[in-house]
Amino acid sequence: ALLDVAGGSFARLEDGSGGPGTICALVGARTAKTGDTITLASETGARGHLLAGLTPPPPVLKVRLEAQGAEDARRLAEALELMTVEDPSLVATGTEGAGEKDFRQAAITLSGLGELHVEVALDRLRREHNLGNVRAGPPTVECHETLTASVDTNGDYRFSRSLGGSVFSADIDLLLEPTRDPDGPTFLPPRDPSVALSPSVREALDLPLDPDFDEDLTRPDANPAARAAVGGILGSLRRGPLGSGPLCDIVCTLRGLEAGSPLALRNRPGGARAAVATAAREVLERARREGIVATVEPVMEVEADVPGEEVGSVLADLNGR
Repeated sequence: ALLDVAGGSFARLEDGSGGPGTICALVGARTAKTGDTITLASETGARGHLLAGLTPPPPVLKVRLEAQGAEDARRLAEALELMTVEDPSLVATGTEGAGEKDFRQAAITLSGLGELHVEVALDRLRREHNLGNVRAGPPTVECHETLTASVDTNGDYRFSRSLGGSVFSADIDLLLEPTRDPDGPTFLPPRDPSVALSPSVREALDLPLDPDFDEDLTRPDANPAARAAVGGILGSLRRGPLGSGPLCDIVCTLRGLEAGSPLALRNRPGGARAAVATAAREVLERARREGIVATVEPVMEVEADVPGEEVGSVLADLNGR
C-alpha cells in the first residue's frame, strides 16, 4: 500500500500513485532493504531493468549475543531482522528460529563496520526494543582468506556421481586467480569472490556470447543451468580452506564444462551445480597444500592527538585491543 505521510496523516492513496511534491511511504515491501531502488512493472508484463541497490562493505567486527530466555531470544531475533533491513551494513546470523530452540544453544551474532557501529546497535537494542537483559560477548575481528598465486584444475577435473537415480558425469576446467595487486594499496576493503565464464561455457549454457552482455546469474529468474553453475562455485568459495574466514579478492574463471552434450547441462542444473562445486573445493584444497592461501586481517590506520599526560593510558588501551 502507498501512504501519504504529509503532516503525519498516513492516509492511503487509493489510486496507488502520488503526484509531484507528494511524500509517500510504501508499506509491505518485505524484500526491500535500505538502498534498494524500486521500479514499477511494465504494463505489458515484460521484465524491466534490475537496478543495483546499495552494496555495503563487509563487516570487520563481530560480537556474540546471549538472551536470558526463549522469549527474549525470539524478540532479539525479530529486532535484529528489523535493524538489518534499516542498516544493511549490519549483519546478524543465527536468528532463524531463535525462539523455537533452546535459547542457550542459539548462537546469535551481530557484525558491524567497527566497534562504535556495534555499540550503537547494542544501545538501540536496549533503548528501542527493551532488550536490556541481552548480554554481548567480547568483540572479535572478522578475518578473510585469499590466494597469493593462481591455481587451476591442472587439466579437466572428472566428476561422476549418482544423482537422482542416474549417473551425472562432467569434465570441469576452472582457474582461481587473486585479484588484489600485491604491490597496490594496502588499505582496501575485501571483495567477495566473483565468477567469469569462458565463451565455450557460455555457449554450452545457452548464454549470449556478447562480451558486453552483463547479467546477474544469481537471480532466481536467470538461466537455470548458468545460475546453478555460478551458485555452485560461489557456494564453495564462501569459506576459505584454512577455516579462518570467508574468501575474498579472487575470481574463478570456468574455462570448460562438458557433460556429453549441452542438453545434459540444461536439463540437469543440479548436476552442473554439484560438479563445479566439487571441482572448486578440490582446487582450494590443492591451493592449501601448495601453501598459497593467506589470512587477510583487517587493518586500520589511526591518528590520535592526545594530551601528553594521557599518552600512557591511551597506549595501554590500544595495546590491550
